[in-house]
Amino acid sequence: MTHSRADVVELAKAEFPGLEPAVVLSILDEYGKEAHEGERERVQLAILKLSSGDEGKLLHNVVAAKEDYRDVLMWSEDPEPAPELAAAELGVIKRILRALGAK
Repeated sequence: MTHSRADVVELAKAEFPGLEPAVVLSILDEYGKEAHEGERERVQLAILKLSSGDEGKLLHNVVAAKEDYRDVLMWSEDPEPAPELAAAELGVIKRILRALGAK
């Protein structure tokens, strides 16, 4: 199945109704900048699905995808839960989001 940018935008709006779509998309677009970061829209949709409207999880999953996008795809397609965020990691992620202007 082919995924489009419109699919990503639609899901971003649905998953993060309290955030400006441009903020969510700017975070998501960190994935796909490098030539080796394949299947951009599919991976971004998986990131959104895994994030479940949580800004910390959004950043965590973008970072995970940049390390190995196959992990994010596996987590989103596997019924087993994805790894949880460590408290320290969540604090750093929230500071980054505040600096970006997110709530």
